[in-house]
Amino acid sequence: MPFYHDFGLEKLGGKMIYPVNQCGITFADGRPPIIVHNPEHLDLTHKSISQYSKHDADVFCELKRKTMEIEHLFCMLYWNPPAMPPEDALRGPDDVTVAMLKHLGLGKETLSKSAKVVIDETFETPELRMMLYRQVLEWGTPPEWHATGFSFIASNMWLIGIWKMCVGGTHTLSHAMEGACRREGVAMRENSHVKEIIVKGGRAVGVELEDGTKFEARKLVASNADLKQTLFDMVGKENLSDVWIKRTQDFRIGPDHCLGTTAFALKEAPDYKSAKWDPNINKTFYTVVGYETPEDMIDYIRDAMQGRVPSLPGCGTWVNSLWDPTQAPPGKHSMTGWFFFPKASELTPAEWDDVRANYNEKFLAHWEKYAPNMTRDNVLADALYTPIDMEQKLLMREGCFSNGSIAADQAGWM
Repeated sequence: MPFYHDFGLEKLGGKMIYPVNQCGITFADGRPPIIVHNPEHLDLTHKSISQYSKHDADVFCELKRKTMEIEHLFCMLYWNPPAMPPEDALRGPDDVTVAMLKHLGLGKETLSKSAKVVIDETFETPELRMMLYRQVLEWGTPPEWHATGFSFIASNMWLIGIWKMCVGGTHTLSHAMEGACRREGVAMRENSHVKEIIVKGGRAVGVELEDGTKFEARKLVASNADLKQTLFDMVGKENLSDVWIKRTQDFRIGPDHCLGTTAFALKEAPDYKSAKWDPNINKTFYTVVGYETPEDMIDYIRDAMQGRVPSLPGCGTWVNSLWDPTQAPPGKHSMTGWFFFPKASELTPAEWDDVRANYNEKFLAHWEKYAPNMTRDNVLADALYTPIDMEQKLLMREGCFSNGSIAADQAGWM
């Protein structure tokens, strides 16, 4: 995240921890876990995957090494405006992508395949495949969607294994960002809802708050509200062309990144059966729990994508207190996890009430099969936030983490 360094956020309290054991998957029958470590420890990643396949370990680690060599190109794609200036040597996203594929030894046909097909063609180990399916979805791409092959590179090769966590919790990052803004002379107004974006001569020139206060823009007006709220509610259809009205109406939110967020306050951290092979799985930053086969993972994803609450309560879990003791009382632990759920509008409020009341218990019973100490007696408290909670409390429309589908026709320059 370039802004983290550009604004010196660490000096403003946004301190980060970089766990060695980054991403793992564990199994109910106690077979060896697979753990991806951060790129400084590729030897450990190779050793972990080699328990199942030396071929897969060689391929994964070589692709990871090559990917980290071109990390600056990912930053160019992710952090620059979608339209690049013509004087740039790489004139657009297509040129950048082709250059990346060439460096990795992959053909352009990779882009037209689904991420699942690319994963299946590249790796032979079912245990590794299912973890990578989950990782593609974690970053907003259902692995069976067509023309999502680039997500294999972005999610499975780049983003996996480079995660950091905020000391004290993620709120410390937002506080640091606010401090950087104030240091640069920004005036912050909290709880000040924007009623209208003022438009004159076809340009956004300011905003009016609900209390009638108006602010004129010196240069531009920027919004990080969702597309429909920004253009329909605040700009107004009367200020939009027919083309932009249609584009906004057609913009899809979900189902690819709609979340249920679970949280457990624990007496003890999970002790997994698979730890007998590699104890690092008990201290892995992100641990996938609840799946035994690639088919389990795909069925789970299909349920959520097709409007059903997954019958198999698998989860991606974080026990941040293992790395940062400030996130729980002494000797205790805090776990957070993500379920993938249908869009908020797929269920009635009463149906979501039922999910909120019962799904954590269903997950806990399943979790115990993987970590026998994860019984109800080990839980001090728990909570579950469903997609409808995300929409109503956090304004994430449909409970969508990305505020819009990142399908191929809505991503990047599109």
